[in-house]
Amino acid sequence: MKSFRKLSFCLAVSSAAAAGIILPLDTSPILAEEQTTQQTPAVNSTQAHTTHTWGNPSWTWSEDHTSATVTLTCQQGGETKTVNATVTKTILKPATCAQEGKVRYFAKAVTDNGTFVDWKTDTLPKTAHHYGNPQWTWNGLASAKVTLTCSVCGHTETFDATMSTRVLKPAMCTQQGKGTRYARYDYNGSTWVDYQTFQTPTEEHDYENPVWNWNEDHTAATVTVTCAVCGEEKTFDATVTNSVTDPTCTENGTKVATASATIPANVSIDVATYPENTTVPTQTKTITDTYSEEIPATGHEWGDAQWTWNDDNTKATVTLTCANCGETKTLEAEITKEVLSEPTDKEDGAALYIAAVQDEDGTVWYSWKLMSVPKTGKAEVKKDGAGTKKDAAVKTVKATVIKKETIKSPETGTEEHTGFYAMTAALSAALFAVFKRKKRNA
Repeated sequence: MKSFRKLSFCLAVSSAAAAGIILPLDTSPILAEEQTTQQTPAVNSTQAHTTHTWGNPSWTWSEDHTSATVTLTCQQGGETKTVNATVTKTILKPATCAQEGKVRYFAKAVTDNGTFVDWKTDTLPKTAHHYGNPQWTWNGLASAKVTLTCSVCGHTETFDATMSTRVLKPAMCTQQGKGTRYARYDYNGSTWVDYQTFQTPTEEHDYENPVWNWNEDHTAATVTVTCAVCGEEKTFDATVTNSVTDPTCTENGTKVATASATIPANVSIDVATYPENTTVPTQTKTITDTYSEEIPATGHEWGDAQWTWNDDNTKATVTLTCANCGETKTLEAEITKEVLSEPTDKEDGAALYIAAVQDEDGTVWYSWKLMSVPKTGKAEVKKDGAGTKKDAAVKTVKATVIKKETIKSPETGTEEHTGFYAMTAALSAALFAVFKRKKRNA
């Protein structure tokens, strides 16, 4: 009966509103079932001496249909007034997540000689799903998705979760890192959470303070390093390469041995970001050590003595050439004259000239000339040569006498070296004997 009465009333009101009919004031019991918000009418009219008969309503609604006004015109004098209506909202069909709903807004304006009504019907949008029954899918630790099912309509949908990480224990070279990975999804005031606990690998040691150990000839080496975190020591073999700079006669050379070892490098593992990329790269670093040794200069290898005498045999020089580098030097010799025989009326005399010089390394270089001393005329060379104390033949050799002592000429009147003169006397006697034998043979 209530539905029939409301329908009858609505039809009546509709017909009345269409015809501009003013409803009696006792219609309020019929509308008692509606939810109402009473608004105080605002009357805008020109007062007259007679009672107005209001009609010809013109309605104005707000955009959301929650308020309305009606403008009325007096049927006698044409005067107008605007009245605020009371709007009642009635849900005709509730909206769900599966279907739209309907709502009616009913406006009623009461005047001193009647009631005016109007209404609007709107569509209500679907409501949000009532999701539940979460089903989680993880992509390793990097990401996760949740599938939710609506308890009203059975609709399912999958959503990407928001990821976060809580660090439980840091990673070190002595322990694995540990953390909890959380997946969270928020929807329409509800929150769903899932999580996984994980462990990271241990970090590589942070090796430092290398201590190198070379073998005796520096052709092999090892290195011992110490972890800066836990103090662990470890020894690694090194690769050794050698380079040599050869010495020269005057410059030292060098021998350089370089040892190179490749050792693990520390890679820090951040537990907070580890789930985003669980691949921990393996890195290495190279450490080196160098051993250098000086090779002494070889010194000159003097030889190829070239003697030069002046005409009267009072001066002589020797030019020496290094067999290694070709450098030359010229030394001035000390001259010793030994008269072997004085000239007579019947035969020429003989004199021996010996030039000798001691090198800075103690080596003595010498040259000699056996000269005839005629009764008259110029002296002639009967025999000459060069050699050392050990070799009296006609060739250049080296003879080491008392080293680093200067041999001086007897003609200078300075000190004389007995060793040198012993050599000279022996050489003189030998040459004189040869000289006499050849004369006899002649």
